[in-house]
Amino acid sequence: GGGRVAVCYNSLSFPSQNILAHGGVPINFSGSKQRGGAGTIYLKDNAQANGQIIIDNQSLVHNSFTPYLSDLNQTPTLHLKGYGQFVIPGGKVLQLDAIDSSIFELGTALWIAENGRIDLNSQTVAIENGTLIKDGKLGAQDQIDSLIIESEGVLTHSVRHLSGLKLTVVERLEIKAGGIIDVSAKGLLGGNIGSNSIGETYDQNGQVVLGVCNIGSYLGCGASYGGLGTPTSSGGDPNPVYGYKYYPDYLGSGGGGGGYSACLGGNGGGRVTLNTGNAIIDGNVHANGGDAPNPGCAGGGGSGGSILIFAEAISGNGYIKTQGGIGRCLSGCSEYGGDGGGGRVA
Repeated sequence: GGGRVAVCYNSLSFPSQNILAHGGVPINFSGSKQRGGAGTIYLKDNAQANGQIIIDNQSLVHNSFTPYLSDLNQTPTLHLKGYGQFVIPGGKVLQLDAIDSSIFELGTALWIAENGRIDLNSQTVAIENGTLIKDGKLGAQDQIDSLIIESEGVLTHSVRHLSGLKLTVVERLEIKAGGIIDVSAKGLLGGNIGSNSIGETYDQNGQVVLGVCNIGSYLGCGASYGGLGTPTSSGGDPNPVYGYKYYPDYLGSGGGGGGYSACLGGNGGGRVTLNTGNAIIDGNVHANGGDAPNPGCAGGGGSGGSILIFAEAISGNGYIKTQGGIGRCLSGCSEYGGDGGGGRVA
């Protein structure tokens, strides 16, 4: 991964774009090797009270997030670029003026981890050209006045975050065309994505258990939540439906994987709980189940997840969906994994 750079100055004529802290760059490598993550760049004009944090991985795609470890006694600006990804870990609080389009560039992400927090001077949040992953809090009370998700803006939660995405927007939530709240495939794990070939589901006490079947080496059942998943071409029993139609508050279940580790089931859909005054949805709100990802075997699709909305008014022309994921086929679909059942919306 990249290192750390800090520059404090009275005058800066050196080009800031020539200050770099990105991850390692593979030489003459055309495969899917994982790149290292970005380090941190901190710039501060001594005449100003606050500095700037830059997370820039120079367009190197990677999975890791750069953690915020320091408690700065100031309100810095934040700029994510070049596939930079930044996380506020549990127990840390970052103070920002705002979350708006000046933070994100396309392909970047800001993650508030569980028990992490971002405090904002502006109570209007705007997401454009990047992703906000919200497991923790926005402010001590975990509420904001307004939220606008612009085109190419994404709001989500992390995979298998049991509490899901919880959002309180006091006045106005607007999802514009091309913007999305998307927790698809962010629910319980499909078979072989975790440590077991059987997909995850819930028991009658609401505890996560293994329960979505696999048949032999290549076939997995589709997962159930609001609707029943389907069996494989060789049979098998999908998990029972669960939860409440009037108050959906569970993640979707993961589809069954095959009996060998490369045969994966799709993850279940995630969980969204929205409390708002006026919701304008011209984009989308999705909690769909994940498709079985491996074309070399017939894993089962994950079930759709949960979407629960409390609003004074809802308008717009977008979509709200919790559809099930698709199982894979083999041999011209003479053998197949099951499809996931739909989730729940209220």
